[in-house]
Amino acid sequence: MSNPAEDRPTTEVEADAAVEATAEAAVEAAAPRPAPEAAPEPEPEPERQSEPAPPVFAAAPSPVRRRPAKAPSDAPAWLAAAFVSILWALAPIAFALGYRQGKSPFDHDPFVLLILAAMALGPAGLVWVAASLFVEGRRLRRESGRAARLADEMVAPAVAAGISAGEIATGLQAEVARAGEAAERMARQLEGLRAAMEAEAGRLDAAARTAGSAAGEMAAGLGRERERLEGLASGLDARTTAVTDAIARQARLVGEVSDLAETQLREAEAAFTAGSTGFTDAAGRLADSARAAGETLGQQAVRLEGAGASLAEHMSGVERTLEARRTGILAAAQALRAEQEGLAAEGEAHLARLSEVGGQARLSAADMRDSALKGARPCRP
Repeated sequence: MSNPAEDRPTTEVEADAAVEATAEAAVEAAAPRPAPEAAPEPEPEPERQSEPAPPVFAAAPSPVRRRPAKAPSDAPAWLAAAFVSILWALAPIAFALGYRQGKSPFDHDPFVLLILAAMALGPAGLVWVAASLFVEGRRLRRESGRAARLADEMVAPAVAAGISAGEIATGLQAEVARAGEAAERMARQLEGLRAAMEAEAGRLDAAARTAGSAAGEMAAGLGRERERLEGLASGLDARTTAVTDAIARQARLVGEVSDLAETQLREAEAAFTAGSTGFTDAAGRLADSARAAGETLGQQAVRLEGAGASLAEHMSGVERTLEARRTGILAAAQALRAEQEGLAAEGEAHLARLSEVGGQARLSAADMRDSALKGARPCRP
């Protein structure tokens, strides 16, 4: 049978070796691992968007397991115990045999007293040795329990740190993936906004060209209207000149008729003075001439009134035409101005929306960068 008191040193050595191995493994697991050196990034090709590369995490090195130190041999202890046990068993037997046979060494009192003292003190010493071994066993058990608790306390933070590092790495990887997806979404949105902006710019350019062509056509129409108005004005001047000439001709005709009437009156007077016989005929002719001159003057007055009325109507029609043209030109100018203002307001609204989207994109990029930095900060050594 093995002695428990003699088995304790081996157990203590194994416990110490296990505690040291556990502590070293915990320290190595909790120690920060250097990140692998990043290879130099190649220069990005122009007009190509590279996809975000997945993050590379260093693999956790396996803890180095030390072989426990070789326990010392128990043979010397067992040999010493066997020798002392044999001596202890043979001493009473030798004393009894010598006492019964009356050997001379037992007649010597000091030797007998020494043997008796050894036999008496041996159990007492054994009791004290057993008590000492019991105390040492209890102390060893307490130390073993404390070492086990220390090992648990040292391993638990390392395990928690490993779990936390794994969770942080997983969260960081998820954050990086979400950041990549958000960057792709923002890139697609920016592409859509760029396409919409190009389309809006094309529509604005087309509208500007249309407005320019409309303005050119309006200017050409205004030029033609101005030429027509100038032609109408020249025609009115010509008609006014013709009417004035006609009035002058009628006035000259009236003057000639008056002169003719005066001449006829003088001739009639001369004829009357010359002879009373032709007075009646001269008076009739004079009355006829006066009647013809009055009718001619009435017709000329009627013609002059008709020419004045037609001239007044033509002038009023020309004024109405000019007023309508001016109203149409003002309405077209106001419509063109309103269209230009609408195009300018639409362009400003598009620019404001683009600025707002760009600000939101910058804020999203800043938030993703902050979240990535916050997620990567616990993983830094």
